[in-house]
Order: sequence, then C-alpha cells, then structure tokens
Amino acid sequence: AFDALVTCPSHGFVDVPDYYAKVSAGPHLHRIELPTLVVHADDDPIVPVAPLARFDRSRHVDVVVTRGGGHVGFVGGPASLWGASSAVARAIAHFERYL
Repeated sequence: AFDALVTCPSHGFVDVPDYYAKVSAGPHLHRIELPTLVVHADDDPIVPVAPLARFDRSRHVDVVVTRGGGHVGFVGGPASLWGASSAVARAIAHFERYL
C-alpha cells in the first residue's frame, strides 16, 4: 500500500508491478559473479523475505536470514547494541574471506 501511495508516484513508476519489475534485484541474482553476502531479517516490514526463495541464485551468492532484525537493525537484543550483532559478525567473516 505504501509503494502504491508514495513510492510509485514520487519516483515516476506507473504502478506497483512496474516498480517491482524495474527495481527488484531478485531476477538478477543468478548473474552475480563476485562473492556476495545477502543478509535479510525474517521480520523485515519493508522488504519481505519470502520472495527471496523464488529466485535462482548463482553459487557466488550466500544468503543469511536472521531471526529478527527488522528492516536495517539486525540487533539481537539490548546487549548487542554496543557490540557486533550476529549479522555484522557474519558480514565481517564474509569480508575477511573474500577481501
């Protein structure tokens, strides 16, 4: 509903299907050739995790779905506000492996 009311009209998209067809990364995951880490929370209120399973991914794409974390938080609880959350730790491990 938000995309129909705000995102599409604000950015020149015809409608929600037009918006998703033009901006979704999903259809391109099979073409990725560099090691890529996708971190996604199972409770993201903006970008649902379910569509991620519909798309083929290349062998270079590693997907981690965290339990909780919302849209950009990935905070495991109050104690992790001051340290690396599990998602941040996974990202660091990914970068150490490939950089």
